[in-house]
Amino acid sequence: MIKLLQGRGNIDRIRIVLVILTTIVCAVSLFVYPNWLPPVSTGTGKDLVIQPPLTIRKSPRHRIDEVFPSILKSRTLQLTSVPTIHRMPTRVTNVTEFFISSSEHTAPYREYYFDYNPSIVTIPFNQRPRKDAVYLASFRVSNLNYCFHPGACAGKQMKKTNKQLFVEKGVEGVLYYCVFHFFFSFLIYCRLMMPFPRDLLEDRQRMVNHTRVQAKDWLGLALMDAEWQILTDAVFDLASIVKGAQDFRLFVLKTHDSSSSSSSTTTTIRDDDEHIYVSTNDVLVRMRLSPPTGDVSWTQLPLVFDELGPRRPTTTQLRAWVAASSHDMLCAPCGKPRSCGKNFHFFTTTTTGTTGQNRIWTEVWPSAPHLIRSVDKPCRRQNEPNQTYAAEESPVPSFRNREADILDTTGTTNAKDTIRRRARAPAWLTRGRGSACCIPIQHPQTGESLLMGIAHSKTLGSQALQPNHYLSTLYAFSNKPPFALIAQSGFFCLPFPSNGEPDDSIPMVNITRWRVLRLGEKLVYQDCPRIHFVSGMTLDARDPRKVVITYGINDCVSRFIQVSLSDLVKLLFFGTRSSYRMKSHQ
Repeated sequence: MIKLLQGRGNIDRIRIVLVILTTIVCAVSLFVYPNWLPPVSTGTGKDLVIQPPLTIRKSPRHRIDEVFPSILKSRTLQLTSVPTIHRMPTRVTNVTEFFISSSEHTAPYREYYFDYNPSIVTIPFNQRPRKDAVYLASFRVSNLNYCFHPGACAGKQMKKTNKQLFVEKGVEGVLYYCVFHFFFSFLIYCRLMMPFPRDLLEDRQRMVNHTRVQAKDWLGLALMDAEWQILTDAVFDLASIVKGAQDFRLFVLKTHDSSSSSSSTTTTIRDDDEHIYVSTNDVLVRMRLSPPTGDVSWTQLPLVFDELGPRRPTTTQLRAWVAASSHDMLCAPCGKPRSCGKNFHFFTTTTTGTTGQNRIWTEVWPSAPHLIRSVDKPCRRQNEPNQTYAAEESPVPSFRNREADILDTTGTTNAKDTIRRRARAPAWLTRGRGSACCIPIQHPQTGESLLMGIAHSKTLGSQALQPNHYLSTLYAFSNKPPFALIAQSGFFCLPFPSNGEPDDSIPMVNITRWRVLRLGEKLVYQDCPRIHFVSGMTLDARDPRKVVITYGINDCVSRFIQVSLSDLVKLLFFGTRSSYRMKSHQ
């Protein structure tokens, strides 16, 4: 100890002493709180230490991981336009060893990008750039992710890594590593301190000398055929045009042609005008996949990747244009000068002859009070919307989750409890936010025309529950003002890809399997990821009796599934389900 401090400045001495003291505290905490150590995965998903699902007696209530309808078809997709240098090598089976074995495997020498939270629309016939193109899918392409295990520096594999560090950097190098990648990770993840409002843990490849790398978010677009095979794809820099672009959703809306009514400030519609729109946060922008015509001000989206680096798009690749001028850009006004939020759903009402229906609307809150605002043109967030509806009624869920008897006594309370009760949200979950919308359906009893969507809620942090574990729910509302909520389901989760699923060879699928849904220590769901984020849904282009749903898994990978529309309606209105237990079928 004395020799280690000799010949060093005061600052270095203090740093070394702190390193040693915190390392001792870290080691002691592992013995005092051994059960708080998260399970360690080598990346294959075969060594997970997870409790088996609970065996619950027969009940009219449904388990969260058993209630969702049968998955008829599924596929895990990854964009091909992201260079391999920015992907995790397929040969990697031990992520920890790969990252630490060489500094060239991490930023700034190598940066990894992940595409997740996909959205999907059926391309209108008159806008398809090629005959076999049926769907257009969007992805969030980002260096931010939630793939990797936070306890990677613990376990058997760390012994070899410590030995390598000892040889390369000596004792101080090992201690320095343990402090920043061992001690602080466990302080945050294991809650040795006071509970944090959110998980602050950083994945290792996002750190450069223990400093955050700059976040990058791009728009990935893919043309797909009817079988969800990617025909061509590209990554575009929408943030260079729309400031703060991050999460993306696609919509096909029946809207008026801007060139024919440029002086109008109301987004009225014509039945024959179907256009593709991309949204990010509260902004809605019209988009084209072929060279534009007319007097609308179009901007070609810059391409992010190709073999030689960033450049402008060429005629040999997927191209996209957006109407992003100050006059053409739409947004959800809320009376604030800056962003009004995110996870908004945009839809149009197509029945003419009734005041207030020939407009684009944005669904701000899918849970009660069901907040709907008119989308006015041009985008002026500081203005109040021309029309606002906030339906107070919240329907009783079509089924109750079996876990509710346990979890309803473990949640926390805060100032938003009144709103959550009105939305029939449990005390341990946030109020439902937007995920995907809107599928036209009919009420199975009254025949009323409705719009169906999916909302998501997250667990609130408490001593019994970790925050930010995602659940979803179905809901339906009237397609006429005041857009009252008509029905909603209980909660469910969507599964990991099954073994043998097409494109399941994507290495990130297995690397992120360790991060499962946990609702306390006893309720652990091996088949469900901690984060399943539904971000798109549309009717199947060939069979409108089926629905295509897209969702992101752990901010890491993208999955597409197909389910029966009638099964969704039965679950939404009657709480009935198919005899199914989280498996995928081809």
